[in-house]
Amino acid sequence: KKTCIFAVVKLLLNRKKYRNNMKYYKLLVIAVLSVILLSCEGGQKTFSSDLLIGKWKRPSVSKQDKGKTGYDCYRYDVNGNGVTWDTADDVNENEAQAFTWKLDKDRLTVVHKGEMGQVIPKVYTVKTLNSTTLSYEDDYGATFTFSKFTGKP
Repeated sequence: KKTCIFAVVKLLLNRKKYRNNMKYYKLLVIAVLSVILLSCEGGQKTFSSDLLIGKWKRPSVSKQDKGKTGYDCYRYDVNGNGVTWDTADDVNENEAQAFTWKLDKDRLTVVHKGEMGQVIPKVYTVKTLNSTTLSYEDDYGATFTFSKFTGKP
């Protein structure tokens, strides 16, 4: 950043020397654009993984019986492991599918372990994470919002 700012100041101070020089104007435009782009950095939020630890739920509809509702549940454990289950499909926590997770600033990576050993990575951008609400978005713009709970959903 400092180098770009120094280059802009240098160009502005020497503008009389380069007044009719097209190269001067090109350099000035590039320098100004560089400063603008660099100043946009830092928009990424940082969330604490401590807030993620625990059980989270959101309403769901059964994949087999569309009239049956329940909860899509996730449990994030301290060691970076977790499990997920859907009560709408009559799956409970003891039968849950395992996954691993990592939270880096606002990027939540969840790697599901399929029944046949396949690895299914999913990456989300966390929008909200506090003691009661978890909300994240996938790369396609779909948003998922969960509520924290204890016991059974």
